[in-house]
Amino acid sequence: MRHTAGVDSRSLRRWIAGACCAVALLGGDDVLPYGQAGHFYTVSAGASMIQPPLTAAQARVVSFCAELPDHAYDLDAIRVYARIRKDSFGALRKWANDEVDPDAEWVRRMVTVQQLLHGLTGGRATAVQTVATDTIRTLRQQAAGGAVGASAAWCAVGFALHLYGDSFAHREMGGSGDDPDRMYVTGRGHAADLKYPDRPLCAQFKRNVFHWRSCESARAGRFGRWGDYWKLTLSHLAPGTAVDAAAIDGIADKVYALAENAGAFGDWGEEEMRKKLVDGGAAADIGAFLDRQGVDRSCDEVLQAALQANDALGGTAPFKCLDAWSLYHAAATQAFASVAGARAPAGLDFDAIYLANPLAPFHNH
Repeated sequence: MRHTAGVDSRSLRRWIAGACCAVALLGGDDVLPYGQAGHFYTVSAGASMIQPPLTAAQARVVSFCAELPDHAYDLDAIRVYARIRKDSFGALRKWANDEVDPDAEWVRRMVTVQQLLHGLTGGRATAVQTVATDTIRTLRQQAAGGAVGASAAWCAVGFALHLYGDSFAHREMGGSGDDPDRMYVTGRGHAADLKYPDRPLCAQFKRNVFHWRSCESARAGRFGRWGDYWKLTLSHLAPGTAVDAAAIDGIADKVYALAENAGAFGDWGEEEMRKKLVDGGAAADIGAFLDRQGVDRSCDEVLQAALQANDALGGTAPFKCLDAWSLYHAAATQAFASVAGARAPAGLDFDAIYLANPLAPFHNH
C-alpha cells in the first residue's frame, strides 16, 4: 500500500495552492458539490415523472440520498480533505508525493469518499460515468428484487446517482472548445476553479488578458451534459420505461433562460434553478429540510432526523447510513475495479486503500 514517487517543487506548490483554495471555500455558506439544483432537485423532479415503476416513497428516498453525501461531514468531499489539513498535514504532504501509509486513516477516508462518491479520481470522465451507470444498474436490481432492506437499498441507489451526477460536474472545466475528458484529482478537487464546476449554467470559462476566469453560458458543454445526465438518470432508474423527453427539454429550456441574468460572481442561477425544478415536480419539502442541515452533522444524524421528520422521509422504514453504504461500497468498488481509466494511475492500490466504513465519527468536528 505504500508507494513513493518523486514530485517536483512546482507540483507541490500547485498542491499547496489548491489546499489554500479549499480552505478559502470553507469560509462560505454554499460549498456543496453540483449544488442541490444539480443533485437533489434534478433527481427529485425526474423521479416524480416515472411513478410507476418507482413508488412515491422510493422516489423520495432515492432523491434524498442522492444529495445526502453533501450534507454529512463524514461523506462531504471538502470536509474530509479539510480534516487532513487540520490534523495531519504531514499525511497530506505524503499524499502529494503519491504515498499512503496503511495507518493513514484520514487519507484513506479522503480517498474513499472523494473517489467512490464524488468521482474525484483524476481519471477519464467517460470511464467514471461508466462506473456510475454500472453501479446504479447493480443496486437498482437489488432494490427492485427486494432481497435486501428496501429503504437502505434505494438509498444506495441514491448514492450511486450522486456519483453519476458528479461524473458530469467534476469533469475538469475548460474554455470554449476545450473540454477535457478528465476528472478533477483526489485531494484538492476543483478548489482552484472555485464553485464554478458545481453550477450547470456555467458551461465554460471565459478568460481575459490577465487569465482571470468568469463564467460563460452555452447550450453545449456542461449545461448540455446536465440535460443528458437528467435523461439518462431516468433511463437508469426505470429501464424500459418511456421517458417524457419533451417535458424534460421544456424544463431545461426554462432553466437555461435563467442564464441571461446569472451573475458572474454569484451562485449562477442556483436558487432560481431549484424553483424551476420544483415547478417540474421536485419535492420542495425535502429540499427545505436539507437546507436546514448544513454540513456539520454525520450521515446518520442527518438521515435519522429525516426519518423522523414529516416533511422529509417520515413513514419510511428505519435504516442506518451504514446499511446503505455497505451495499453501495460493494457495488462501487467492483465497478471501479472493472473499468479501465476511471482512476488516474499513481502506482497505488486504491482497492486496498478504500475503507469499508468511512462513517466512524469524527472527533471534534
